Amino acid sequence: MAEAIASEDTTAMISFANQLGLQRAGESWSMSHMLTIFGLMRGYIWQYLSQYIKEHPDFQPEDIRAIEETLHTYQGAYFGSF
Repeated sequence: MAEAIASEDTTAMISFANQLGLQRAGESWSMSHMLTIFGLMRGYIWQYLSQYIKEHPDFQPEDIRAIEETLHTYQGAYFGSF
């Protein structure tokens, strides 16, 4: 995800998310389990981001928007392949 945010190119991330979603579906993971895992990942990202912002006060709202949009794109690719 970090590469997708930095480069503004989500192609590789979308491919990875699609493949991972297909793998999880093939392994008969439940949608509930997948949502739980994605929620934990989001929580980790936002926890890390909160600490990062404390250390880098010049962080801009546009940066947060880019992260959120990338998470949304990943989520769509991940669950879209389920």
